[in-house]
Amino acid sequence: MTGTDTASRATGRRLPLGQVVLMAAVPVLTAAVVAPHPAEPRDIRELAGSTATWLNVHLALLVAVPLIGVVVWRLLRDVDNRAATVSRLLLAPAVALYAAFDALLGIGTGVLMRGVHHLPDHHHHDGAWALAQHWWDVPLPIMLVSIFGPLCWALAIGAAALAHRLAGSHWLVVVGLALTAVVFAWGHPGVTGVIAMGGLLTAVLVNELRPWRAEAAS
Repeated sequence: MTGTDTASRATGRRLPLGQVVLMAAVPVLTAAVVAPHPAEPRDIRELAGSTATWLNVHLALLVAVPLIGVVVWRLLRDVDNRAATVSRLLLAPAVALYAAFDALLGIGTGVLMRGVHHLPDHHHHDGAWALAQHWWDVPLPIMLVSIFGPLCWALAIGAAALAHRLAGSHWLVVVGLALTAVVFAWGHPGVTGVIAMGGLLTAVLVNELRPWRAEAAS
């Protein structure tokens, strides 16, 4: 293993407390967004009573996902190894693909569902529901985004976790980032999304505040 791969984390570039608070706010607010996310249905009609919640959650995620990318980028600012470089290179496409996945499947389904609800009663026929169901069942172009979006997300943030592991960061930072990578890629609705954001919040607080406590004690 080369010296580049085992480079230790620099300790002189701590962030102002205000910036740490802003970083911590991202996973907290994202957890609040995904907590009420309706369970993913087998039949699109199961969302009939929660279309507004479904649509609002996915609209909010269009903002939250890029902010998560910024937080992970900032967590890598003092890490200089190959895994960190890989993570930085993958973060932008990961955010773009995951956001596209969210928009196409989440927002697209919500818009179709809302359209069905706004049809006159005599137009609430099987054809309208079938169109919404077909979109939810992920036609081929959307299927590709739904595969590569979460995969790229897992690789980008997983590489950030590995970078911190190689740099000798606290194990809670490594585990927190790994949870963000794997669990959020697996699925963001409800408990899984909250767990993933709990991991990111832990990584932020431990990575940014623990060096300050060490300095204060010295």
